[in-house]
Amino acid sequence: MSINSSTVQRLNGTVLMSIDGGEYVEAIDCPECFGWGEVEIERPRPHSFDRDVGVIDVIKGECETCAGIGALPKEDESDE
Repeated sequence: MSINSSTVQRLNGTVLMSIDGGEYVEAIDCPECFGWGEVEIERPRPHSFDRDVGVIDVIKGECETCAGIGALPKEDESDE
C-alpha cells in the first residue's frame, strides 16, 4: 500500500479513500489530526545570546499516523 498516492473524498459525512488509484473504500478521519493531515509539534528552543530564556515553539508537521492524508482505511468489524 502506497499512502503517498492515496486520494480522500468527503461526501455527505462519509469519508472514502482510494489507495494507488484503485476503487474507493470506506475510511475514517484520522483520530490524531482530525482529518487535517497536520499536527502541532512542540520544538524546544534553548537559551542563547539573542534569547535570555528558552522557549517551546509550536510548529505544524505531517501527521505520522495517517502520513499526512487525513484518513485511515476503516477496519472490518467482521474479523472477531
